[in-house]
Amino acid sequence: MVEKRYLPGGAPGAAKHYPPNIRKTERIAKHKDLSSLFNNNQLLKKICGPIIVNIIPSDNWGLAILIRKKIEPAVVRNRIKRKIREVYRRTKPRLQAPLKVIFTVHDCPSEKDYICVSEALLST
Repeated sequence: MVEKRYLPGGAPGAAKHYPPNIRKTERIAKHKDLSSLFNNNQLLKKICGPIIVNIIPSDNWGLAILIRKKIEPAVVRNRIKRKIREVYRRTKPRLQAPLKVIFTVHDCPSEKDYICVSEALLST
């Protein structure tokens, strides 16, 4: 639900904007699908610090985020996943062809690594 805001003086302000989520059809969750993508010959691999970006040209969009359990606690892992999803969501409109992207995170990334991920996606 959109919340109405009022400016001082009683004038209506701008409504809250909620960014669009990634569709369920875009998520790559099955182990069988992931293993078939990793065995693909067209796999393009880019390393951005502790984040490895695997890009596969495809007919439709796809996203998978693999993160190690050794990154403790779960709050940190979830924050990393949210930031990666946000980078993907913001760069997706600027991409010309549909891609399937698999992010593998081995350690806690810095803010520079997220910028590198965005540049890696745009350079394809």
